[in-house]
Amino acid sequence: MPIYEYRCQDCGKEFSELVEMEADNPDCPYCKSKSTIKLISKIAGSKSGCEGCESSSCSSCGSAS
Repeated sequence: MPIYEYRCQDCGKEFSELVEMEADNPDCPYCKSKSTIKLISKIAGSKSGCEGCESSSCSSCGSAS
């Protein structure tokens, strides 16, 4: 089962939930509202360069790869 990110439309808090792919959106664990929306997840991938930014040579932190 995948982990999905949700946001409650009533209290605005975000939470993660382990759910089946075809399952309905879970209730908010904070306020128990049924008005939750699934968020678009970021894609994990490899990145080269600075751990704090996307560049291969960072002038902000002085890192270079």
